[in-house]
Amino acid sequence: MPFKRFTFCIFYLIALGINVNALDPVLEPANILPYIRVAYSLREQFKDLNKMHIVEIGGECGEQCKTLANLTGFASYTIIDLPENLNLAKKRLMGISNVHFIESSNLLQVGSYDLVISNCAFSRLNYREYLDCVISPTRNGYLAESLPIDELLRLLHSKNRKGKVKKESPNTHLSITWEPNDAPIFSKKKDPLKSETAISYSLSGGRLGDNLIAYFHAKWLAYKYNLPLLYVSFPFADQFCLFEKDQPLVPNFKFQNSITTTSEADIKMISSSLFVIPYFSENTEYIYSNKIEPPFQVDWEDPEFHSQVVECLTPKKPIQKSPMPKNKITVGVHVRKGGGQDKPFMNRELPLKFPPDSYYIQQIERIARIFKEYSLYVYILTDDKKPVNIVKKYRKAINNPHICFDYRRTKNGPSINILEDFFLIPQFDCLIIPQSNFSLVASKIADHDLVITPAHPLFVDDEVIIDEVELVFNSKRLSKKKLKINNRSIFKRIYDKL
Repeated sequence: MPFKRFTFCIFYLIALGINVNALDPVLEPANILPYIRVAYSLREQFKDLNKMHIVEIGGECGEQCKTLANLTGFASYTIIDLPENLNLAKKRLMGISNVHFIESSNLLQVGSYDLVISNCAFSRLNYREYLDCVISPTRNGYLAESLPIDELLRLLHSKNRKGKVKKESPNTHLSITWEPNDAPIFSKKKDPLKSETAISYSLSGGRLGDNLIAYFHAKWLAYKYNLPLLYVSFPFADQFCLFEKDQPLVPNFKFQNSITTTSEADIKMISSSLFVIPYFSENTEYIYSNKIEPPFQVDWEDPEFHSQVVECLTPKKPIQKSPMPKNKITVGVHVRKGGGQDKPFMNRELPLKFPPDSYYIQQIERIARIFKEYSLYVYILTDDKKPVNIVKKYRKAINNPHICFDYRRTKNGPSINILEDFFLIPQFDCLIIPQSNFSLVASKIADHDLVITPAHPLFVDDEVIIDEVELVFNSKRLSKKKLKINNRSIFKRIYDKL
């Protein structure tokens, strides 16, 4: 070891005016070095630690807390970890005042702090929960040996934190720190009251998915051209964090022109205007049947924009997740029937939005073949009032004992359990969905092993057949299940003719 490194740390701490005689005499130099290293990094970065309220993610036996208590002091120190680790930490930290403990399953108990730190543990946790519950409300941060640098910087960016990467001496240790921002990163857009140009959108009068699509189409242009977005509210919008960084479109906003935008060229060439993005579906049939060209394409996989989408679709109130069976591939199947709210015979007018049962049956069988080493848990999400009939039909047609079907037993229909189904979709490993705005947007919240959508219909007499589907594989997730997709990028998009 490292003895030279240990000596360097000791001399560095002395130079900072820290009493090294307070170091824990029980630990060997090799064991105490990581905690000293973090201590002097924190002291160098944040100066006066003894006035800071600190929270540590993954504090284990509490050694970092003990080292800081001995060397620098703190106003308070909170450790978040598993119950068994907290029991060890409580014994180790007896006699040190203002130390608190929170179990990792109780993140809603987390308050706001001056500094959040994590040494290696962050990457082993459900980091999205910690981003929302711990990092977002905390002013400063220090994460060491965490996720891949680019990924972590992007995640911090999504929470309005500008991370700084530091290569620390006396070794090659990398850390990321951040400090409070005077203004959120995503709020660098001009104030609409002072701006000459802004983006808004018009609604189609449709259901939740249609309204969300309209909002995110405008959100994409506002993001792409760094313009303020003026929102128009719609039913259920108040259940999401959609408008927290936007302002409403109200009469006191005065613009020289109000233009319904049909081309991005308008935004590039015309100034002093409010650009209103008309509703358009990403359903290919809608585009063909209405003989319109989409005004623009949204890059849903753009990392920064995707982070904004996920943040906007966060529920304002915590949603209790449905328990999923372990050791099975979970498959969410969104069977769009209309529930009596859509016009009859829509399966012929828009067969990709209302695909036939044969499409769902074939794709469930496909997933069973792909994941042949696993049993499947298939959950039917539908606006049909009698989902039991759908399940009976699919179970009989597939006749596979390794597939377990499930569905909501009560309260089904087109206007109930809308949010429950929306937030259930992200929880599945695989999705089989129609070209529906509702399931399209919901599928963007989380990563999935595989997402299947219909791509082309074939009309044979009075029957509609889906003869081509789009499959989007996530090779990173599949590799963990020892399934390989020959593709360098994470997402592999395949169009398969049946």
